Amino acid sequence: MKKTNRISLVWQPCLAAKSQLLQAGFDKDTIQMQRNRFVLHYWMFSDEQPSVSYDTVFYRYMTEAYDPDAPAKSTDAVPISEDWKPSQAAYDALDRLGIGQDFAETQIKAFVLYWHEQGCEHRDWNSRFAQHVRYQHDQEVEKRSGRAQRETDKKSYPSIRGGSTRDRSLEEDLTDTSWAR
Repeated sequence: MKKTNRISLVWQPCLAAKSQLLQAGFDKDTIQMQRNRFVLHYWMFSDEQPSVSYDTVFYRYMTEAYDPDAPAKSTDAVPISEDWKPSQAAYDALDRLGIGQDFAETQIKAFVLYWHEQGCEHRDWNSRFAQHVRYQHDQEVEKRSGRAQRETDKKSYPSIRGGSTRDRSLEEDLTDTSWAR
């Protein structure tokens, strides 16, 4: 849904929202500083109108960003460890794509070796792994379907039975008329 009423640069949370945030332990300066960020970065560039009031969204924004009891969310990128293993969630996501855990497990060593040697850091190795496995699976399926097509071609066109042109002489290729049938 496109915004019909963008948030104003002078928007302020209502008194009830401010009161709830104060009761939750936020001071007035923090609320004001986060209000500025909320308006400029959180909604000014969004194409969607919230389904609830800006006050409700701002309250959620504040409590999710500053909840002292919430487990720390790591936003830091880290290098992959040599003994890294994907989570069950990664296997579940791949399973929903029709890629079995057995196939995924065959990809772990190469994935870890590649990224360990690259020395790159990422925040979510599971999603990287899922992308890698999906790509490898697609390549394997394509390779298999290509093999099946070549086998079909060999049966349909006897001159191809020899496989590569390296397996046949130039004379055989030049005098082959099986394609004209």
